[in-house]
Amino acid sequence: LRAIFSLNQDGVVQLADTYNHLSNAMDATAGDLLNIANRAGSSAKLIGLSGGEVGALGAAMLALKTPPEVAATSINALLMRLATADKQGARFQGALERMGMSASGLKAALAEDGQGAILDFLRTVQQSDDVVGNLSDLFGAEYADDIAKLVGSLDTYEQAVRLAGDQTGAAGSMFREYEQRSATTQNQLQLLNNTWTAFKNV
Repeated sequence: LRAIFSLNQDGVVQLADTYNHLSNAMDATAGDLLNIANRAGSSAKLIGLSGGEVGALGAAMLALKTPPEVAATSINALLMRLATADKQGARFQGALERMGMSASGLKAALAEDGQGAILDFLRTVQQSDDVVGNLSDLFGAEYADDIAKLVGSLDTYEQAVRLAGDQTGAAGSMFREYEQRSATTQNQLQLLNNTWTAFKNV
């Protein structure tokens, strides 16, 4: 992740805190978020998404019961199709036109604010007259189903975006969890020691 997102040590810690914060608040594990970021991070970086923004997409997909490998593949497909909107075929262009969008407008929006453009795009799909047909034309049958989950539950994605952007709430999240686990382990060791002492005194 340090290499993918060009992070220094403070940036790595901040990203780890963000993923831990997401995992504590949503039905997603930090390990699965790391898995997704490793698989989809390079595509995300190409359109200017940060590690935390990739984490938000991943957390939403995981919360919607998409396996991490499938979530990463679907996120890659979503990002690459949007990033190359002007290079896609007639069905893709037709779906954009039916929704009142254009490839050039979409690319410009992505360049200005990647995460905001993705949210606006998904909202536009959600409000379109033929959600299933448009998703099929945009992403093909292979990815339409999984992206449809995201479109159908945008509130989940919006929640993840808010959590990933909450740097105050996320700060120190990883270390607090470490302390909690250490305290639990220390307590278990003390109980084991008490049991052993009691056994010796029998």
